[in-house]
Amino acid sequence: MLQDVQIDHLVKGMFVTRITDHVKPIKLASPGMIRSGDDIEQMRSNGVLAVEIDLSRSVHQTPDDVLFQPNEEDIADFQSQMQAAMEVYEQVKERHSIFLERIAAQKTIDVNLVGELSGQIVDAVFDSPDAMCVIAQLKQAEQYILDHSVNCVILTTVLAKKLKLSRDDIYQYGLGAMIMDIGMARLPLLLTHKFGELNDKEARQMRQHVEWAVELAEQSDCVTELGINLIRQHHERLDGSGYPGGLRGEQVSLGARLVAVVDTFDALTTSRPFRNGFNNSEAFRIMREEEKETLDQSLVSLFVSHMGSYPTGSMVKLSNNLIGVVFRQIPDHPDRPMVMVIFDTEKKRDVPPHVINLMREPDVHIIDAMENKDGTAGLMKFIRG
Repeated sequence: MLQDVQIDHLVKGMFVTRITDHVKPIKLASPGMIRSGDDIEQMRSNGVLAVEIDLSRSVHQTPDDVLFQPNEEDIADFQSQMQAAMEVYEQVKERHSIFLERIAAQKTIDVNLVGELSGQIVDAVFDSPDAMCVIAQLKQAEQYILDHSVNCVILTTVLAKKLKLSRDDIYQYGLGAMIMDIGMARLPLLLTHKFGELNDKEARQMRQHVEWAVELAEQSDCVTELGINLIRQHHERLDGSGYPGGLRGEQVSLGARLVAVVDTFDALTTSRPFRNGFNNSEAFRIMREEEKETLDQSLVSLFVSHMGSYPTGSMVKLSNNLIGVVFRQIPDHPDRPMVMVIFDTEKKRDVPPHVINLMREPDVHIIDAMENKDGTAGLMKFIRG
């Protein structure tokens, strides 16, 4: 929307498109935002009386917290959060990998210890949700079952928090998410990594991982019926196409519907030996369109709105040729988050990490969502310090 503004009413944050009235002929060098009172005084001294502004690109009516510009101290604080989150993530993965190895060898494990691990993740998400979401974007195709389990705990906790569930319920959902695919470790790699559709025999074999996970959970007193239902039903789908019970609609528990959303998202965005992962935007499209009948779309919408068009931790390319990681979401502005830039594509080199708040930079915008592996090296360098 365009609007004429007198010079006396011009304020910082307005995006000027052209001069509409003047004492003497003068042309605007280029459209741009008023960044300080000096800009206004310069125009006044040049005889400008009125200008046209583009309200859609102006930020003068935007709340101060939206225009917040992180400084070096804020970036250092975020780096510390990332380092702490990475430490928790790697510790949990290391211990969880031992459980998976024991499961693969058909040895017993202590489910209470698995509960401790999922509890660590849940606590970390409550303490540093943005940092944990970034960590969840760092994926390795060759560690799919391990990474997928931990990432599902993170994203399940994020979505359950958004639903304002109790801490106890969130703990059970996190524990269920940690256990639900643990039985996959007992399946042959040729089956879990197969490219293409499974035949009937392979599908029956694959479905066994649910039975094994339920059996494991039922042996422990730390998993309540809430968590067990999530594990038992995590492959059920609203249209009845899931397994093992072919449940429909409200027959599927809230926990199972919730974890189906994050399970699908993480699976779609993770590269596997037989295919590349989708970027986040494409994954959202698939969940909304191709999985419209199978997933709870109210939970999909809640998940997408919370994560933003470009989720925290996702890699993006900006119109100024910089690549960065989404640093923080801006409420009501999903396409204009804060981005911590780490790489210059023109100069083909890393740049000192700094944050661009796209709400303050109307001339800069996201032009592409990238596969997270494209920026992983630079991001890991930032995290390691």
